[in-house]
Amino acid sequence: MSKKIFAKPYRDVGEQVQQFADRGMVIDIPVDEAAAVLRSVTYYRFSGYALPFRDVATGSYTGDLKFSDVVALYRFDCRLRELVGNALGAVEVTLRTILADEFSSKYGPLGYLDAANFAPGSGYDMTIAILQKEFARSKQPCAEHFKNEYENPPFWAAVDVTTFGSVSNLLKELKREDQNAVSTHYGLRGDFLASYMHHATVLRNLCAHHCRVFDFPYSKLKTPPQEFIFAPLKVWIKAGLAIRTDRPLIYQLALIYHLLKPTVPKIFDREAWKGDICSHFNTLPPTIENRVRGYVEFPKDAESSPLWK
Repeated sequence: MSKKIFAKPYRDVGEQVQQFADRGMVIDIPVDEAAAVLRSVTYYRFSGYALPFRDVATGSYTGDLKFSDVVALYRFDCRLRELVGNALGAVEVTLRTILADEFSSKYGPLGYLDAANFAPGSGYDMTIAILQKEFARSKQPCAEHFKNEYENPPFWAAVDVTTFGSVSNLLKELKREDQNAVSTHYGLRGDFLASYMHHATVLRNLCAHHCRVFDFPYSKLKTPPQEFIFAPLKVWIKAGLAIRTDRPLIYQLALIYHLLKPTVPKIFDREAWKGDICSHFNTLPPTIENRVRGYVEFPKDAESSPLWK
């Protein structure tokens, strides 16, 4: 099937504001201020935040949606992305620490250079090559020290400066008993932890690239978790919550909460974070709070949900 050639004309920001008005959005701030918003955000990014209020059949906005409401939702998502990103940063650092400690204590500082210390048939060669490449290009002072002094860095130094994705891949390539040694800190089975951590890297990338977090279609990602992947956590299944299968935001947040288990409160307080996340929906204007919460099916009693147990 041949693709169409894009032939829509360019519209300046004034015309873009008018297009919102033509589709039923109430422009409740001066037009020049609305235009300034679009110069900072772009029409295409901003319009994504109006999707919960758009009638699919007609393309019009419903419920007297105000331009300022969309601004509020945009700012809401920025803060949500900040909360999620900060938590995932703590998840990443703790995983690095646990992985480096468990692996190095068993195989020694240079044990990562021996393929026999990883699962047979794994993607060891590629994973270690990427690890070494990322270490070689790192400008971190610790990396520069080891590059100047030693032929190869110890495992803990290499892991400390590589990406979250590479750390996740290392976990995936470990022998099952070594995966389990790491996952014991999380109360999970090793292969499940590897899947969850891989998914966490995707969430981190969404935050890093300023994607919408509150309504991202997570089920379309080719990585878990979707409902079935949570089966090992029986309490999640017993919860029986009615959650949208395409935008299960609460699943993503509860997953992060579980992955924060080994991080001590002095470093990152996951209980306080959970409270911040669950109360964050209350910062939206009352005129749109219920509609947004319903759109992503984030329950009002989320903080007491069994998903956090």
